[in-house]
Amino acid sequence: MKREPGDGGVRDDRRQGAREHEAKEHDCLGLNGGPEFRHSEAFSFQIATDTQEETDRYWNAIVGNGGKESQCGWCKERWGLSWQITPRTLTEALAVGGGDLITTSHAVAAKLARLCPL
Repeated sequence: MKREPGDGGVRDDRRQGAREHEAKEHDCLGLNGGPEFRHSEAFSFQIATDTQEETDRYWNAIVGNGGKESQCGWCKERWGLSWQITPRTLTEALAVGGGDLITTSHAVAAKLARLCPL
């Protein structure tokens, strides 16, 4: 929670305004423009994972707490923000594989919800 000068206490996060927070030692600023501005897939988070256990931990934390599964490693949290939980080995293989590997990988991944490391 952030205290704002002159508001006499802790701010109500449902009202319009900005909120500062830290994510993985990075300063972030979130804006709440009110109910007319909704989340969309135009903004999302991506997490690169190293193990199946790590993939499962993030996936279960998002989907298991009111979120929804999608496909290709995508899921939505209960507040509507989109996340892609992607094994690092998959993105690295796609970066160097080219051509047929990319086409085949996309075709396979599109049929899956949760992705697995190679």
